[in-house]
Amino acid sequence: MLDEEKIKFVLFGLDLLEPMAFVTNLLIVATCIYSYNSTKNIRSNYAKYWRLFFMTFGIAAFCGGLSHIFWNYWWFYGKIPSWSIGVLSSIFAAFAMLEVSILRPTTKTRWQWVIILKGVLVLTIAYANWKFFFIAVDTMVTFIGFCGFYGYYLWRKGYAHIRYVVMGVLIMLPSVFLYLLKIDLHQWMNREDLSHFLMVAGIYLFGLSVRKQFAVQ
Repeated sequence: MLDEEKIKFVLFGLDLLEPMAFVTNLLIVATCIYSYNSTKNIRSNYAKYWRLFFMTFGIAAFCGGLSHIFWNYWWFYGKIPSWSIGVLSSIFAAFAMLEVSILRPTTKTRWQWVIILKGVLVLTIAYANWKFFFIAVDTMVTFIGFCGFYGYYLWRKGYAHIRYVVMGVLIMLPSVFLYLLKIDLHQWMNREDLSHFLMVAGIYLFGLSVRKQFAVQ
């Protein structure tokens, strides 16, 4: 969406932008807080990494909402916290999936290093070009690869609670096409706002997977 098409408003003498982006990011924050609190008493590495995901993704969403609102003052520099913390949250999501099945310690460690190095590389490319595209692609590659395909494999292997992760990925998947095809329904409901609603549903299902981990299957 071009800058001149963005919703502009004035509050306390400040020239602000995109109130809906801030509101929909707050919905993500609320879902992350709920998912974190509803799983805080579950003791497992799987739950631990998902809680770290909920915490960091929520912080990234809050910072992202502020970066939209204060774009006229922070410019691209306001994106640094949300992009960096967002990549960190993707790392935690991938780490959580590595904890589901029993992997040899050396194998798990190698995958963890691959995931970390991927995150560093993505941030380097994103900041070199100042494009969110690379962050979005990294997030979806992580979700589709580790939470989607690998999640489906684990589900078929008998880890029934992982089906909620797979469902969450499927719900969030259309956000890729909304972004790539630049589908904006309205100024008050652009591609980012629509994607945020899909993320809320996906995050809720990720939390449900953690809560169902030790349920009788």
